[in-house]
Amino acid sequence: MKDFNEIFNYDPDTGSITYKVKLKHRSKGIGDDATTAASKGYRKIWIYGKHYPAHRMAWYLHYGKFPELDIDHIDRDPSNNRITNLRDVNRSVNSLNRGVKSTNSTGITGVSIHKQHKLKYQINYKGKYIGVSHDFFEACCIRKSTEAINE
Repeated sequence: MKDFNEIFNYDPDTGSITYKVKLKHRSKGIGDDATTAASKGYRKIWIYGKHYPAHRMAWYLHYGKFPELDIDHIDRDPSNNRITNLRDVNRSVNSLNRGVKSTNSTGITGVSIHKQHKLKYQINYKGKYIGVSHDFFEACCIRKSTEAINE
């Protein structure tokens, strides 16, 4: 099996992965984009009968080895494979870099409007109930403090 660096060019400034050589049975040639669309905005590369996520391939082409853990897109854009936007982190750190859920009623993770008492804010951390507060700012502070203590 050839080294991927013999087949692909990777531009760390743009995140693009292109063909360095013309492969048999491929319509794409030298300089063409080697990635194709995958689900949820990600890109993938098909080589040697296997799909590789483009962000993992970018890491390999830049560092010479595949990442040991998960690749996190720092800006949350799954198509942005610039090396400065990628980091090798464990699953729990990667999951912290998510946006607020669309069902969130306050815009702050872990703080929601209490269902029975509309004038109170319920505070949760990692699925565990922490308490309630009448003050939104106080609820946010309690939630962030709990997060900081438990990290």
